[in-house]
Amino acid sequence: MAVKKHPNPFMGLDYFFGFINAFKGGYLLDFNKSGFDEYGKTLSVNSFGTRIFKTIDPEVSKAVHATYFANFGLQGLRYDTATHLWGNGIIVVDGPHWKHGRALMRPSFEVVHLANMERLRKHTDKFLNLVPNDGSTVDLAPLFKRLILDTTSEFIFGEAMGALEDSKQCKTFMNAFEYAQRGTGIRSVLGRLKFLHRDKKWWEACKEVTDYADKHVDLALERLSRRENDAQSRPESDRIRLVDEMARDTQDRVTLRSHIISVFSPAHDGAATVLTNVVFHLARHPNVWDQLKKEIEPTKDNLLTYELLNSYQYLEWVLKESESHLG
Repeated sequence: MAVKKHPNPFMGLDYFFGFINAFKGGYLLDFNKSGFDEYGKTLSVNSFGTRIFKTIDPEVSKAVHATYFANFGLQGLRYDTATHLWGNGIIVVDGPHWKHGRALMRPSFEVVHLANMERLRKHTDKFLNLVPNDGSTVDLAPLFKRLILDTTSEFIFGEAMGALEDSKQCKTFMNAFEYAQRGTGIRSVLGRLKFLHRDKKWWEACKEVTDYADKHVDLALERLSRRENDAQSRPESDRIRLVDEMARDTQDRVTLRSHIISVFSPAHDGAATVLTNVVFHLARHPNVWDQLKKEIEPTKDNLLTYELLNSYQYLEWVLKESESHLG
């Protein structure tokens, strides 16, 4: 496969400053797209002397993430530049460390997902109260993001951030988290020259995020200690926190903190993007909307369970079709 190269003046400074300006200006996706439009689906760029391959070719992605997964990794690219935010979480490690993190998380997901079904209603009720019922136009994207922030934070940390209530805690944390991610992205582009990134605010933002996670790790370990000292086993209804389930397998604070931040990073807005895209397409395909209502309305008074959700075949098709359009 022929890979086109982006012209690289001295040390790839043109690409680096283009990336930084796009990052700061909020048009990073457009910046990346312009490269693919000009050079093709797969291209090679020079960034401060480091060769980087970028692709939107599904066959290349399949080879890297599936067929030849064991031959690729991110640790060399991310570990030295992202540990201040993600520690030793699965976002920055490969090989045995990645496998151990995944093995630690997977059973915890199963338990917490099942227990949290009954917890969804309070958040969806708050969400629906924010949607106007007078037929006026509303932008659902930010509301979906606030909904997913609350459900995700309760699922992972055991405490909703209060995004639907527009809480100060949520604003403070998310501002810090987004700034920490942005700075980490800049450090990744700098690579070996990451020491040039001298931003005191970035360090403070990383600490804000890790302090928040540490607080919930400490609470989880306290709950674990109380349960172990209690003669009676924990009731099933108490299994509501991912951090609690993971604490049963490891009590290492850094590992727990790293993994819950790693889970939160992709989870806090991914579902919101899918939901927004679903509604976008349903609004333009009324026949699909009608078919979806026909499937769900007969069970609208039933208790919401995973078994019920899994029975909605047409809903599953709608979600998968919407996700495919995001690619």
